[in-house]
Amino acid sequence: MCFEKLCKKDIPALVSLWQEAFSEQAEELIALLLEIGEGFCCRDGERLAAMAFALPYAVAADGSILDGRYLYGVATAEAYRGQGLATGLLRYAEEELKEQGADGLLLVPADDALRRFYERRGFRNWSTASVRVDAVWAPCEAEEYVRLRETHLAGTAHIFPPKALVERCRFYKSENGCRAELFGAVAETLPVGSDGRPYAMAKALNDRFPKHGVFSFAMDA
Repeated sequence: MCFEKLCKKDIPALVSLWQEAFSEQAEELIALLLEIGEGFCCRDGERLAAMAFALPYAVAADGSILDGRYLYGVATAEAYRGQGLATGLLRYAEEELKEQGADGLLLVPADDALRRFYERRGFRNWSTASVRVDAVWAPCEAEEYVRLRETHLAGTAHIFPPKALVERCRFYKSENGCRAELFGAVAETLPVGSDGRPYAMAKALNDRFPKHGVFSFAMDA
């Protein structure tokens, strides 16, 4: 077994593993993930045993912009589960990203069992689940959306998704809010309330990374 970075030639194997793990076709998505971020894997010879992607999600905190990385699509092939490959892959990715200067890692567990898995590996609850506010929406330009977004999130640590991801969005505004849609689904609606349920988790890689924040723009929202 070896841990290393992914490249474009791995896309067919990644598509197969994604289908096995998440029951979704994702060739276009995987190509996008490798375009705007980077991928890591565990190989058993030529066979792809586990994968993970890291997207550059900057974090605004206390007047500074920190280097956050959103871990996404972490999965192990069924034949290799229970062997600690995901733990090893996360450790490898963390070491690589920290060497690049990352301040913290972010992720969104799919269920409580995964939340406990990540908690044992140093991740802590960072953002609570959002309750979207219904409104009448009208199209707007990206610049106006960004301005409205920062107005709603002022004074609170929050994430910025990659520019290449934002460029694929459609933007809307209402009398009191703003909204982004990605791949035909709602990615973010502001303002939001919170129902108190844990949502995103984070692992700080230095003492500058905030303990809590707002993670309301996600690939899988």
